Amino acid sequence: MSRPEHFESERDRLTSSLARDREKAVYGLRNLEERWARHLLELSLESDGKLHDRVRSRLVAVAPDAIREAVAHVLAAESWQREIGTWSTGSGEGLASMVALYDLRLARAWMLLRLVLAGDRSGLADARSLVDAIASDPNGLGAQFFQRAIDALRTEASRLGGIVHEP
Repeated sequence: MSRPEHFESERDRLTSSLARDREKAVYGLRNLEERWARHLLELSLESDGKLHDRVRSRLVAVAPDAIREAVAHVLAAESWQREIGTWSTGSGEGLASMVALYDLRLARAWMLLRLVLAGDRSGLADARSLVDAIASDPNGLGAQFFQRAIDALRTEASRLGGIVHEP
C-alpha cells in the first residue's frame, strides 16, 4: 500500500519543528502516527481512545501488508506517547497518558495476532508480552480500563497458540 503524501509531508513538517517547539511537535507526531495507522486499517481518522476496539473489529478485512505498516506507525505513536507521559505534572496526567499508551499497545497486540494468521509466528509471543505487561500494571490500569480487551486477547492468543507453534 502506498503512503499518502499528506501524511509524509505532515511528518516532515512536524519533525523539522521538534527543535523549535518540541511539545507541540511531539503531540502532533503522536497524533499523526495514530491517524496514519487508522488510514492504513481503513478506520475513522478521529482518535476516540478506543483504537484497540476499532482495530479488533476491522482486522479481518485488512491485508497483512497494510497491517504491518500500521504496526510500524502504532509503534511510533507509542514512542511519542511515552515522551508525552514524561511531561506529566500530576498523577492524573500520568495515568491518562498510560491509558493512551495501553490503548495503542492493545491495538498493536490485535494486529500482531492477525499477522500470526498470515504466517508471522513471531507476533504471538510479542502480543502475549504486551497483554501481560498491561494486565500486570502496578496501578491497576489494565484491569480498570482494559480487562475485557485483555481477556479477549488472551483467549485469541491461546487459540492461535494451538494452531501455530511459537518459534
